[in-house]
Amino acid sequence: MPVIVALLFAVTAGCGNPGDTPRRGFERGKLPEKFDHPKPGRASYIEPKQLIDTLNAGAQLQIYFIEDVPPPEPLYVVHLPGMNFIQYGEVFSDFNKRDKSRPYYFICLYGDDSKRAAENLVKDGFTSYYLDGGSFRLVSEMRKHGWSVQWR
Repeated sequence: MPVIVALLFAVTAGCGNPGDTPRRGFERGKLPEKFDHPKPGRASYIEPKQLIDTLNAGAQLQIYFIEDVPPPEPLYVVHLPGMNFIQYGEVFSDFNKRDKSRPYYFICLYGDDSKRAAENLVKDGFTSYYLDGGSFRLVSEMRKHGWSVQWR
């Protein structure tokens, strides 16, 4: 019995009044009044014909070719006006510093990496497009239909 009384005394003596010391950190039921979430962007695909027509109409696009693996043949990389070459990891590490007011266009060899890159930027508020089928499809369609890009 004396042990139980000593334990009860120790427990109640160790618990002070909640107002004695200020609490630090999160308090249950007290959320911040305001939290700014970035406005979500959007990611969409663009067909090869749409891309060629847009470039031939004189649009100055921010195009990035994602170099993940070397192409089986160099001819599968179509050089487009204003196109920059980047590594796949740069999309995830460096793009938060860029201007979100303009859309970005991503191209890769087959379209998978550019789709993932475009979709990843949505949460940060970017609007981006990926070339459906990648540069492999673009080259095939250009050959099949005789399309060309007019450099200005």
